[in-house]
Amino acid sequence: MTSPLHRPICDLLGCTYPIVLAGMGGITRSEVVAAVTEAGGFGFLGLVRETVELIRSEVAAVRARGIEHFDVNLIPGATDPALLEEQVSACVDLGVPVVGLFWDVSLRLVARLRADRSAR
Repeated sequence: MTSPLHRPICDLLGCTYPIVLAGMGGITRSEVVAAVTEAGGFGFLGLVRETVELIRSEVAAVRARGIEHFDVNLIPGATDPALLEEQVSACVDLGVPVVGLFWDVSLRLVARLRADRSAR
């Protein structure tokens, strides 16, 4: 049965309700993403300026809960360019389903993420 709250965005994100957890750096880690997703929403891992190791462990923790639809939120304008490249590479390597970008987003970065998505 479809919820009366169901909207087309739910189909796109793979969630039941149009409730999206914001990717707040330092706060929205795997536990919060899992809770929101398990309740029918869509979760963003807030991983601005975080290490590749933390990205890998947080993605693994979300997937260990059986969650396939989630986002990794990155902020190019607040991240050292070398670290951002490492973060994006990790997201690509991990096959993160959605990468959310905010602030100072370059067309090159978007094209890279889209190229990876279409290659899958």
